[in-house]
Amino acid sequence: KLLLMDSVVLKEASRWVEHYYRSVRPHTHYAPFTRHTILQVVKSLEARDPSELQAMASAARAFQQTYLSTHSKVVYMAAALRAYVELWPRGAMSDLVASLDPGRLTDIQYLQQALKEADAKLL
Repeated sequence: KLLLMDSVVLKEASRWVEHYYRSVRPHTHYAPFTRHTILQVVKSLEARDPSELQAMASAARAFQQTYLSTHSKVVYMAAALRAYVELWPRGAMSDLVASLDPGRLTDIQYLQQALKEADAKLL
């Protein structure tokens, strides 16, 4: 939700990743920093033209609205499940995918339990 704030997002370098991190671009969607560079980054942002900062904030907001909306997450999850199905012998996961409640595809606990039960049947 930070990307919706209509403000430049500062993102600290981290080993932790979200599924969409490969798609957001530093200096386009956010301003990257480390604990060693934070002051330098803030000073450089303060020195930039406000229209450049607004463009970065607008790009971040557009990215979030396009790729991180609930609908987009459901589409992503469905694609991930289809790819997961391909890892198993042909047809082995068809019943699982057919049984999933589309309204619960964003419920991670629901999905984890469904996948656990399907894995148990295959073992």
